[in-house]
Amino acid sequence: MKKLLLGIVLIVVLVAISWVKVSRDREREAASRLEGLKVGAAKIEQQQGKIDSLASLVGKQDSSIVESLAVRDSLLDSVTDSLSGVIESQGERIEQLKQEKYERSASPPVPEKSAPKKAAHKDILAFYKQEIEKLPPDLSDYERRVASEEIREETAKRFSITVKRLDEIREMYELDY
Repeated sequence: MKKLLLGIVLIVVLVAISWVKVSRDREREAASRLEGLKVGAAKIEQQQGKIDSLASLVGKQDSSIVESLAVRDSLLDSVTDSLSGVIESQGERIEQLKQEKYERSASPPVPEKSAPKKAAHKDILAFYKQEIEKLPPDLSDYERRVASEEIREETAKRFSITVKRLDEIREMYELDY
């Protein structure tokens, strides 16, 4: 019987020790949670001031964007209005030119000469080739492509033609660079 009583006492002591340990762990967890909440609340308060200042900055930027858009819209409206007048005057001019062409149609049209065109093409291609040849040989493929695009635009601008027309001339003379 002593052994049974001793076994029960030991089990009770073991359960009591476990219960005390679990209680302490729970208290520590509760204290840690409470401390975490306090630290989190402090950080939130710290960041709230920054959030408020950012919100006011965003509001100011929104208003300045709205104002700049209003200015842009008014400028576009004025340009559109002036373009309408230009289009109307150009329409009238086109009608006058059509009328003059109709009146002159009694005389035979003057044939265009193709020799000056070929000479102009040769001048354009000569300038283009000369500019391409000026490029340094150590350019990467990308740099060479960008430089040749710039040279095409410069050539087109210099000879008052479009880049598309320059490409057509290059194709006509089988120039692939």
